[in-house]
Amino acid sequence: FMDKHSDQVTLVYKHLPLTQIHAQALPAAQAAWAAFQQGKFWEYEDALFEQQNNLDEELYVAIAQDLNLDLEQFNRDRISVGAEAAIRDDLKLAQSLGLNGTPFFMLNTEVLQVPLNLSEMESILAQVKS
Repeated sequence: FMDKHSDQVTLVYKHLPLTQIHAQALPAAQAAWAAFQQGKFWEYEDALFEQQNNLDEELYVAIAQDLNLDLEQFNRDRISVGAEAAIRDDLKLAQSLGLNGTPFFMLNTEVLQVPLNLSEMESILAQVKS
């Protein structure tokens, strides 16, 4: 879908660590943000998703090593004011939109019901374009 409609649709990832459900949600979000600073967000996020039952400090560093991230920079970034502010801003946005779970998708200003299959996404895009 994204490849086909890259000139019409932008995928934007926002952090929504559900700390009331998972104690490692915030540290995982901070680690992913730190990986983003080195251009490896999606690779890092994919690795976190694959290991979501094993989230801990050891895993965050191991993934960073596997991706050849600068570990000193990674560790500085994930505990930085920048990481805290970015995640806090994403949480504020989610709250202002009335969101309380993941995943969620928006098209323009409309929150879409998930899960969505490909044909539903195509249909929604066609409606917006018309």
